[in-house]
Amino acid sequence: MANRRRELSYRDATELIEDGDPRFVRTLARGLALLRCFRPGERWLGNNELAERSGLSRTAVSRFTYTLGRLGYLSYAPKRNKYALGTALLVTTFPMLANLAVRRIARPYMQELANQVRGVVSLGVRHGMGMLYVESCACSTARIPVVVGIGSRVPLARTAMGRAHLAGLSEIERAMLLREMAAHYPEQWAELAERIRLALVQYGKVGYCVSEPGLAKESRAVGVALRHAPDGVAYAFNCGVPAFRLDPGQLESDIGPRLRSMVACVEMALVEAGSVASAGATQAPNEEA
Repeated sequence: MANRRRELSYRDATELIEDGDPRFVRTLARGLALLRCFRPGERWLGNNELAERSGLSRTAVSRFTYTLGRLGYLSYAPKRNKYALGTALLVTTFPMLANLAVRRIARPYMQELANQVRGVVSLGVRHGMGMLYVESCACSTARIPVVVGIGSRVPLARTAMGRAHLAGLSEIERAMLLREMAAHYPEQWAELAERIRLALVQYGKVGYCVSEPGLAKESRAVGVALRHAPDGVAYAFNCGVPAFRLDPGQLESDIGPRLRSMVACVEMALVEAGSVASAGATQAPNEEA
């Protein structure tokens, strides 16, 4: 069970639904879980591979892929006898991304900071035990910009963005999520819990989290949570800079404070946008009259 829980991004998510909720449609959940089997860089998967990754029987996978293919969520290549993600996913995801006011308002601030530090600034939301990128801006003047694609997923427990997300939650929400994480990482939790505790202490002192030095050799990052998003979603930002461009202590003395200031500007812009929208809604009946 522990190994299967670690692979929640493409294993059967319904394993974690053990409360017998009669409203929960397990068949639907299992079919949708197949869509999470696809990883960046590998377009085509066959039924055998999908069965292995999802933990479902090959017979069940065959029925699900046929149905998802008919609906356009999967695309079937007869010569390969394999499936790829279908265009119907774009129909569902594009409106969601387009309607994120946070993403639209934050982007110019993110691009400005990415240019200033010659790095990448990203916005993410929690998805299971990871943070899912919904926007990302790379330095526009870099010769070979490092672009993190929208939809990319990074670990919640080990990254600056994930730990910033934890720091931005209420105490009750954080305690609930930490319990989920402890169940998800039973063998590693003692070590992870202590590192998360230290990151939360750091966040409380300076307002940002710094990534662990050994997490990625190529870059280092800082993370800051977004407070009071208008849609109630808990967002977090990170700013990553190639390691070779960083001076000792620059993350703490420069990049972290810059990202913290950027997020404060985004929060103010969101408040102003909300005020304008509220004023427009209040005035509309009078204009019609």
